Amino acid sequence: MFKYKRPNASKGIPGFLLDLCVLVLGIYMALWMENKVQTWKDADRQDDYLYRLSVDLETDQFLLENTLKNLTEKLGKIESGIGTIQSSKVMSPENADDLVMQLSMQVMNYYFFEPEDFTFMSMRESGDFKLIKSEQIKVSLLKLHRKYDYLAMLQTNYKQGLDDEFIPMWVRNVDFMSEETSAGELIDNTLFRNMLIFVFNETTIRVKTVEQVNTAIVELQGLLEEELAD
Repeated sequence: MFKYKRPNASKGIPGFLLDLCVLVLGIYMALWMENKVQTWKDADRQDDYLYRLSVDLETDQFLLENTLKNLTEKLGKIESGIGTIQSSKVMSPENADDLVMQLSMQVMNYYFFEPEDFTFMSMRESGDFKLIKSEQIKVSLLKLHRKYDYLAMLQTNYKQGLDDEFIPMWVRNVDFMSEETSAGELIDNTLFRNMLIFVFNETTIRVKTVEQVNTAIVELQGLLEEELAD
């Protein structure tokens, strides 16, 4: 027959403390493991973001190289055209027609750059930007996108200048069906000449900005490669 025995107080308290220690240790180990697993997941997500950023930057470099090539060629043609206008006191209607058409086509070739920034924007909007451990990479990313914003502003200003002044003037003086121009008027038109100077100055600034952006990308790519290699 079962008989109830009162617990021995001298043995019960140490046993209780031991059980409590085991329980606390178990909770601590569970929390530690949970944090460790989360750290591994965050590290994997960071590496994924860094890789995707690297791929985006490779695309940006390719686009920037083409943009720089086109802008440099455009700048040379605009500069040559301005020199021809300044040095020619008298120009035949045919030559004036050709020069106005060539210069106007260059003016209206925007050659704008649009960055591949989906990964960066996704990180910022989701709050995952904090997953990047390297402060140097964070700072470089933010500086690069400020340069992107500045270049976008330059492009907007350029387009605005053409929309407000050059294109309306062009439409009033060109018969698009016959491709005939009022060249004798445009070649001596103050607005036309001033717009050429505007285009030359704006394109010069954009060329320098694109070069700076490309340099920033190269530096950031180096940081990403180092981080991914660790």
